[in-house]
Amino acid sequence: ERRSAGSVVLHPGTLYRALARLLESGLIEELDERPAPGQDDERRRYYQLTATGIAVARAEAERLAGQGADVFLTGAEARGAVTLPSVPDLHPIVAPLVLAVSFYACVEGLARRRGFDPDVPPHLRKVTETV
Repeated sequence: ERRSAGSVVLHPGTLYRALARLLESGLIEELDERPAPGQDDERRRYYQLTATGIAVARAEAERLAGQGADVFLTGAEARGAVTLPSVPDLHPIVAPLVLAVSFYACVEGLARRRGFDPDVPPHLRKVTETV
């Protein structure tokens, strides 16, 4: 809410309802494996895409690319999409963090090519700095 200057408001139940729908649809599954106890919070849950979830995400990426959208994927491939570099065979708990690095490098380059400074995004107050 703060980051979007109030234009996007997520209510507490929004994420939990979305996760419940994804679980019921078989698109994601909860992981049994957890980080070391000192680095974990028992309230936290960890999820990953199922094979069906990956197929659905790939189909949606291909559909969007087929309509002319610029589609960038990390950790997956789809027809018409640009696959960003990633590290193979990552542990599921750290994979999203590692894949995000590839994504952010792409976003920074895209922003600069379009004449934007990624450290001063329009309509947002950014709290990090691109290095």
